[in-house]
Amino acid sequence: METVFRAAERDEYPLVLDFYCRLIDEMQGIPYSPSWKIGIYPTEEYLQQSVQNGQVYLALDGETVMGAFILNNVFGEGYAKADWHVPAEANEYSVVHALGIRPRFTKRGLGRMLLRNALLIARNQGKKAVRLDVLKGNQPAERLYTSVGFHLVQTVRLFYGDTGWGDFNLYEFDLSTIPQEAFL
Repeated sequence: METVFRAAERDEYPLVLDFYCRLIDEMQGIPYSPSWKIGIYPTEEYLQQSVQNGQVYLALDGETVMGAFILNNVFGEGYAKADWHVPAEANEYSVVHALGIRPRFTKRGLGRMLLRNALLIARNQGKKAVRLDVLKGNQPAERLYTSVGFHLVQTVRLFYGDTGWGDFNLYEFDLSTIPQEAFL
């Protein structure tokens, strides 16, 4: 079956919640798995709000969600203090959150496909950059981000409910480096 990429519909909160519950369950004990916990991160309220705001994007195989992410301009305190390469106000960049791929669908290029779509969406929204953070030392995620063209900006201490305080690497993609024709 062909992979379909699309935004989650407003009535698909149960589908999105099911995806993240399955992802979290299936990732337990896998090296470099996120320490996400439903109710802590991502919270059900955050997922529901993100679906309602049209900020959840899905990669599907038929009716099965293989991967997903949230794209908005919500960011942690550490973002405001970072030395970003692209000068941009908060409404001029997007942030990727909760990017995940169920383990049985890895090694298919879905991570790159999801990130490229995030870049396309942000560029079409007139954004200057796309930013994200990853727990320092998560080598598979960091390899993915750099393979798509994200650049490491710096390491900062951030607090998340699932990890507590930790060192996170901030990454940024300068959308002006992509020719406009690449988005037509």
